[in-house]
Amino acid sequence: MKEKDMELTQKLEAEFSSDFEKNAQSVLLKKLYGKIWAVDINLTSENMAQLEKMPETLRNIALATLESMLLMISERGIFMLNPGKEDMRAFYRIIDESSNAVSIFAVPTNGKAGKELILSFTESHMIMDSKAASSPKIYFTEASPNQLNENQANALEERLKETALQFMGEMTDALKKIF
Repeated sequence: MKEKDMELTQKLEAEFSSDFEKNAQSVLLKKLYGKIWAVDINLTSENMAQLEKMPETLRNIALATLESMLLMISERGIFMLNPGKEDMRAFYRIIDESSNAVSIFAVPTNGKAGKELILSFTESHMIMDSKAASSPKIYFTEASPNQLNENQANALEERLKETALQFMGEMTDALKKIF
């Protein structure tokens, strides 16, 4: 991680540290902690009308990007593995929580503007939605390390060697034992 990113990460960690305990108490978010979430390509693409309008080459690139993504959430932060592009690291706080959805405000550690995300649940999926009209819903399923494709496993292992996941706290230590 670059020095500038480290400074911002430390600043955001201090700003959001009072939210860690509240995040840890969330009934819905507890279902996500300590797990790896992979994009359900079929369900996500079925619900992305904009894919139909894309030229085939661009559509294939978008689907390949989704296929490589992984999401991990702890009470401290969110990490989205995005091989080939910039990974997303963010601290967050809960805005609202109902029986089947939680709204969070996430602020990336790369200096980009924060945004509200809505995480909701079905029996088999976690759905991430943004309040931005152009953002599609992304459907995730829990994935064990042995279910990851080679690109995902290699990219995640590489991030664990760096400081990229250190802000996630105990979850990083658990992942290092697996990989």
